[in-house]
Amino acid sequence: MFDKSLDEKMLLSNGYDEIVDLTIEQYCISCVDKNIDVVTALDVLEHLPRSKFFDVIDQMLYHCKFMIIIWPVNHPQNAGTNFLDSHRSSVKPREVFQSFEVISFMQTGFSEYSIFHIYNLCVLRGHMCIDQKQPLF
Repeated sequence: MFDKSLDEKMLLSNGYDEIVDLTIEQYCISCVDKNIDVVTALDVLEHLPRSKFFDVIDQMLYHCKFMIIIWPVNHPQNAGTNFLDSHRSSVKPREVFQSFEVISFMQTGFSEYSIFHIYNLCVLRGHMCIDQKQPLF
């Protein structure tokens, strides 16, 4: 969560159309009557308990054509001053492949403080994608 009084004006002036201040569970519920082209979850899902990692993907895929997810590989992270910052799950790519229809996958990485971080990037086909041969773009 962020401090709306400080951040909303800055975010809206930098290209954001809307600020949604909800938990991911509340957001999934708010999408029940919406059809969405692309959902992104970039460096988010690992902050959820393992069971919710898959539940959130499943809920979002039900309402979209495609979903792009990015999550780190074996990257423990403690909470520090905010308990929401901690990584609560580590999911292997094969678990995502076994659970969802993966269209594209790659691993990439970067170095920070002499540590090499590896990230998974995955594009999933959602349930709203009627044409199974529909191109991504």
